[in-house]
Amino acid sequence: MALTDSLRQFTTPPRGALAFGAALASMTFVGIATPVLVVLDDYPVFTGQAIRFLVGGLLLVGLLNLRRSPATTAPIRLGDWGRIVLLALSGVAGFNVFLIMALRHADPSAVGTIIGGVPIALALLSPLLARRRPSPHLLAAAGIVTVGITLTQGLGGGTWYGLAWGAAALAAEVIYHLVAASVVERLGAIRVSGYACLTAVPMLLLAAIVTDGTAAFQTPDSSEWIALLYLSVFATALAFSLWLVAVPRIGVERTGLCAGAAPVAAVVATWVIGTGDPQIADTAGAVLVAVGIVVGMRTRQSRKRAESRQPAVNHDRPVNQADPTP
Repeated sequence: MALTDSLRQFTTPPRGALAFGAALASMTFVGIATPVLVVLDDYPVFTGQAIRFLVGGLLLVGLLNLRRSPATTAPIRLGDWGRIVLLALSGVAGFNVFLIMALRHADPSAVGTIIGGVPIALALLSPLLARRRPSPHLLAAAGIVTVGITLTQGLGGGTWYGLAWGAAALAAEVIYHLVAASVVERLGAIRVSGYACLTAVPMLLLAAIVTDGTAAFQTPDSSEWIALLYLSVFATALAFSLWLVAVPRIGVERTGLCAGAAPVAAVVATWVIGTGDPQIADTAGAVLVAVGIVVGMRTRQSRKRAESRQPAVNHDRPVNQADPTP
């Protein structure tokens, strides 16, 4: 039996490593979406986002019929619906509205650097809301990732108005992660992601009408449809569900570290398709992001090893028996 358990430990990837892989894949899909969005420059922004989340949400809800589990059949309580609406308002519709407004009044690099504060914000707020002290190791890892994001994005500039919208986008992203952690374990990643995406669609359509009026309703051309399909399938359905798969397994703080993979993936994607050349700062930023994520992973592994070294409790011993003194 001991031999079987030892073999299983060597042949089965650690659950935490798989969760980190899911979070990294999620942010890679999001980062690759950066050059894809260029194709949609002439298409109404909020209409495109509404189509993206409608198609992505329908794909996720369709998957629920193929993958039955206790999480997919658990009843949705009133409080759960409230959290799902908050997810749609914050990390789906709200984040996109705030991001687009920020980009109209500030440089993309400045906005990206502000939103790059997600790892530090989560490393601080998640434990505080759970009434525990933030981990110094995870704060250090988050700081390394944030510096890497800053190097990759650059500082840039913009008006205070644009920077304020960037801060609102950061807040919306942080709220999304914290709220998702409270509901995803019971309802499942696919279910929460799908319902949040579909709930955000009317919000985005309203933003499209307010912003563009009747011009919001345009039929995409073939290249725009291809871009929207990538955004729907990879940057929404897969990215959202993979991210929420990771959250209950490695926690909000460690999942947040993987947000640094998005700007790195964006730089690599623009280089691959020939629309940009990586600079020294991009490479240094990518290295720092990787170092920060590794530090976060090793912190978790060290804690688990320490727990495994603790002596087992003898349950056959009477509770009131005192320890013998030397």
